[in-house]
Amino acid sequence: MPLLLHLADAHLGARHADMGAAAVEQRERQAAAFRRAVDEGLKAGVDAAVICGDLFDSNAQPRRSVEHAVRHLKRLTDLGIRVVIIPGTHDVYDGRSIYRAFDLRQMAGLPAGSDLLTVLTPERPELVLKDLDLVIYGRVFSTKRAPHSPLAGFDVRNDDRATWKVGLIHGSRRLPGVVDDDDVIFSDAEVAASGLHYLALGHWHSFSSGRAGRTTWAYPGAPEPVAVDQDGAG
Repeated sequence: MPLLLHLADAHLGARHADMGAAAVEQRERQAAAFRRAVDEGLKAGVDAAVICGDLFDSNAQPRRSVEHAVRHLKRLTDLGIRVVIIPGTHDVYDGRSIYRAFDLRQMAGLPAGSDLLTVLTPERPELVLKDLDLVIYGRVFSTKRAPHSPLAGFDVRNDDRATWKVGLIHGSRRLPGVVDDDDVIFSDAEVAASGLHYLALGHWHSFSSGRAGRTTWAYPGAPEPVAVDQDGAG
């Protein structure tokens, strides 16, 4: 299987209004952690990078925050490493989405139609990378609260366009009695029925991983804690 750099929940540009003068320093720590995460991907020689939501802390970001992110994504695309992004619940793909306001591909100096930097949306939910024998499926909504599970009726076992099948979701696994509801929620039974080889997740800021049926899933956690009570982030 291709080697993937799996990131989520960088929350670049977070305001941290409750931190007073320390807010600037915390934003800088988050930006530095994102840079180091890209460093690790380059060091490992990844074939592609997937970013599973909340790359930005909100859709209301100054251009410099977007330029900072693109500058580090470009370090990957300059080497021919594909970058695939899905919006999250903070940078949700609504009418005011940062991914509508800014063309990340163009900002990275890539031509229209290039598959080196792709934002998956409800209108463009998949990317086939023939040379990597890989299909990436983004399960994305245009509202913060999903109208249904992103895996409802989702089954790629008969998709013969490529051998390897990777899904991207920003949301919560349903854990009865622990996590029964969230803006985007799905079940382990749906993961097992998906036919995916790997389900790359975002939304939970602590690292966790496991298997459901033959599908491996993982939350990478936030590269840098976004709040002081987040055990396992960073």
